[in-house]
Amino acid sequence: MTSQPDQKHPGHITQFAPEVVLQITNNLGIQDILALSSSCRTFYHMLTQRPSLYTPLILSPYADKITSKTLFSILKRHSTHTSYIQNLDLSGCYHLSSESAIHLAKKYPHLTNLDISVNPRNGRLVPGRYREGVYKDWRKTIAFNSVNQEWRLSNHAMHMLTRCTLHTLSLAGHDLDSSTAHAISQMVHLTSLDISGCTWRLSQADLQTIARGLGKNLLELRILGFEPTDLTLLCLRQHCWKLKLLHLSGGKPMMMSKLTSIVHTMKSLQDIRVTQIRGGDVDSLVQNLNQDTQSLDLSAKMDMYPSRGRGMRIESALNLTLRGFDALSTLHHLQVLRLSNLSWISEDAVSNIIRNLPLLSKFELRMWPDIESSDLRTCDVVTTLVPDTVPNLTEITLVGVSISQSTALAWSKFKYLEQIELSDIGVEAGSGNGFIRTWLMDMVSLEALRVTKCGIQWQQVADIVRMRDSEADDTEDWVEHNIDELVGSMQYEDEVVIRKSRKGWEWRWS
Repeated sequence: MTSQPDQKHPGHITQFAPEVVLQITNNLGIQDILALSSSCRTFYHMLTQRPSLYTPLILSPYADKITSKTLFSILKRHSTHTSYIQNLDLSGCYHLSSESAIHLAKKYPHLTNLDISVNPRNGRLVPGRYREGVYKDWRKTIAFNSVNQEWRLSNHAMHMLTRCTLHTLSLAGHDLDSSTAHAISQMVHLTSLDISGCTWRLSQADLQTIARGLGKNLLELRILGFEPTDLTLLCLRQHCWKLKLLHLSGGKPMMMSKLTSIVHTMKSLQDIRVTQIRGGDVDSLVQNLNQDTQSLDLSAKMDMYPSRGRGMRIESALNLTLRGFDALSTLHHLQVLRLSNLSWISEDAVSNIIRNLPLLSKFELRMWPDIESSDLRTCDVVTTLVPDTVPNLTEITLVGVSISQSTALAWSKFKYLEQIELSDIGVEAGSGNGFIRTWLMDMVSLEALRVTKCGIQWQQVADIVRMRDSEADDTEDWVEHNIDELVGSMQYEDEVVIRKSRKGWEWRWS
């Protein structure tokens, strides 16, 4: 760190007025701000104690390094006597303890947004991990194998946190009980709650208590892993009618009709997610969605927040017919669409949907490998999934869906596409002349690629992608591999992850 700013260059950033520097830093990421603050004493004093620059403070990408000492050192360094960081993401930070949470609640009672979910929202991609749609970026999702790497909060810690003036609280995966549910129901400022996966001791009565207590203010509710009973659904309808976002798990086929009646009454609902659907009238649900719906996720995700004690579940077909497809094509504001295991599909139906959703940014279609739909396994059903039709696309996920070489090559023209996940996409795409190389060379925005069961000719990209040990962390310690030997030993079902790093493209292979 230098002691004085550069005096020899009048146009140097160190000569800018503080107001200009702060305006610039408002557009920088946390790592860039930290680098700038360490460049000289002037910037250190200017930038360090300004909490607004570090909000939201997302520490989940560094979950395995965040201890209680580290956390409070960071918070203290970037706080003043009158203000401190109020938006904090500690999801997956398993080194923290109940004592850490209690101290956090006592020291910073005016926190407004807190995520202390068991699993991280943001992290690094690890091969073999199923992407969780709730999380923002599958390329940044960590999954921990060892139970010792999960942190669980005590009831006392939970109660202390509920005394903060929180507007957003995520406790996904923690072991909550009825007393905690009652405490949550008394949080008068809370507008967003995520208790997905907290199914061990929470009952349907506890869900109803939360709905009654928070309903008048609640705008977002995530309860994945729970299969709401009729009474719980009734409570949601009566008390949570202001919801803009609702994420829950499906149940028996009759639940779909009851959920449809709830959706019909929630006039502000723009984001709905229903996982683990086991039959029922999906068409009516889609037909009753608000015309300004922005996100619809009807993918199975059976291993995401599974209901404990019920054992392994079998995925069921999604009963979406032509009537439902037609209703989807009228949701012109839709930005996120995720579907899986459709009982019926055709090229015309899928193309019509995509053609009528110009704002689409994330598209996911997963199908059973033994599907017998008319043309799914023999032709490209996503011919309209191209830049001319959906120019704002940032994420594509296709599993068990055939695509042609022409469609794959057209994707290289996407300006904003960041993530691609492909599995079992048919013979034509996998045996062609190297569309993945074209993606890696031409798509400036692409950040990560996951491929399996595609028969890709990996020799075509061996010279532009480096190999890294899948168990290595984010240091620069690369493991030497012979790329030719690696490519030659790859099997059809092997999963390959390619992601962008500071030094170029890197392999992750499971």
